Amino acid sequence: MQSRFCLILIFNLAFFNVFCQQNIFFNFIPDVGSINGQSRFRGVNSDSNYIYVIGDMVSKQDSDGRNKVVDPMAWVFDYSGNLVSSHKILDTFIPGIRPYGEVISLYPQGNGIFDFMFDALPFEGHPKGAGGYARINMHTGAILKTCKMPVYYLENPRIGEIILNEITWVGDRLIWAQLTSGPNVREQHIMEMDSSFNIVKIIKLEDKLNDTLENHCWINKDQSGIYEVISNALQININNSFKHILIYKKYDTIGNLIKKQVLNTSNINIGINGSLSYNIKKALNKTFLIFGAKIDPKSAKILAPVSLLTSPEFDTLYKSTPMHVDSQAGINLVDYWTYYLEKQMYGDGFIASAAIETSLFAEPDYGVLYKVSNLGDSLWTRKFQPLGWESARASWIKFIQVKETPYHTLVVSAIVADGDENVVKGWLLHLDKDGCLIPGCYTGINTNLSNKNESTPFEVYPNPISGHLLYLLSRVSAKQCRISLYDLLGNIMETKSLSIEKDVQYLLDIPEKLPNGQYLIKLEIQGQVFTKPIQIMR
Repeated sequence: MQSRFCLILIFNLAFFNVFCQQNIFFNFIPDVGSINGQSRFRGVNSDSNYIYVIGDMVSKQDSDGRNKVVDPMAWVFDYSGNLVSSHKILDTFIPGIRPYGEVISLYPQGNGIFDFMFDALPFEGHPKGAGGYARINMHTGAILKTCKMPVYYLENPRIGEIILNEITWVGDRLIWAQLTSGPNVREQHIMEMDSSFNIVKIIKLEDKLNDTLENHCWINKDQSGIYEVISNALQININNSFKHILIYKKYDTIGNLIKKQVLNTSNINIGINGSLSYNIKKALNKTFLIFGAKIDPKSAKILAPVSLLTSPEFDTLYKSTPMHVDSQAGINLVDYWTYYLEKQMYGDGFIASAAIETSLFAEPDYGVLYKVSNLGDSLWTRKFQPLGWESARASWIKFIQVKETPYHTLVVSAIVADGDENVVKGWLLHLDKDGCLIPGCYTGINTNLSNKNESTPFEVYPNPISGHLLYLLSRVSAKQCRISLYDLLGNIMETKSLSIEKDVQYLLDIPEKLPNGQYLIKLEIQGQVFTKPIQIMR
């Protein structure tokens, strides 16, 4: 009989009861009816009944995999991970709507109604296409309202418009910054529209640093009409080195610059690694929490994700904290990408969605969640891969967006490249507030494991165990190790060889035939044996 003491990584298909019979945690790649599973989950949000995902999928292709038809889609899932509805997004006003960029923002209007950014394909009258903003019924896929972005330089198809900041509602006005760029053109505008999606204000911003590429990553407006803008600027020096600059600016009601403050990072090259990374939020007392990256100025490689806590107007950098990652990984092997920063309810801090990418022959790629406190401290890191896959199968991962649900849990929309099938697939996760599939898996475990020098390189939970699933957290990485279950007389009940990765969660399937009692979990790594007692109480 095949051993039931099998290793189940957290990225295997796993369902666990959470708060009621219909609400469970999951980590899986759902079947949404696409050709060969080809889909992209670009944005996520939820209400008390459903999880909403917007993205696109391949609905048709030739027999050789070419001439793909990609449809923008609205998907609705329940909290059991079941696909409730799947609708192609249709609109006659702007044909060819597709979700904008790699991250889209969904703003709930109630009863499954959401606002989102979009990018439109070229059509007659708009040869370059025209992006904009839309309101959608996620349960039907119907577009209820649409607003096109202003299109400049129509005569030049090489010049286009793009929204780089997270669109923000301020009262009954929607505000964003828009970049117009192309050969010899780079212009920034502040846009405002009302709740009926009518453009009511356009301000062209003239100020920028010389010899830089500047992207407006965050924008807001106070009650007096003063605009705040945070920019990420890239400066290419004469010696071809890269300097990243974070800038805070204030503009009056007609766009005159009131203040400009460059954040002093003590000559450490820190920026936001990607123009479509929505990683800026207000923290306590109007301070800013920025989830950025320490970047090598010569190679532009990302050395480590970093959380920054700044004063309200960038006069002071209070704290710069690297996340819980392996500092010895080596800059030639690892990239740390960040995509979205979610501010948690109840003042619990921030959750960042990210990815770890490695070279082809190095360690596996991972989707990542980072927890950051309101004071900018790194609390924990969680690494994930898709269900049932060998670690090398996921060749490219993006944890595009993480959102907190009304239940104080986390949903993640992601995409992953399937190395076995050579296609990209949509990936959906629902986790507890600590990034776990088993509720409360960290209640008895110190979350700051990466910096602890413990005598044993792993923790187990729950203990005692009442079912047959035992949670394990590794503090080390090892290509070859053996994990075994012993009774107190030294008899081996089950054993398995495996490789383990630091900070990755695992689940062990304990045979249900084992009687209640005391047992030992032993982990053998490079000639060393580490032991933890467990108790089965079913």
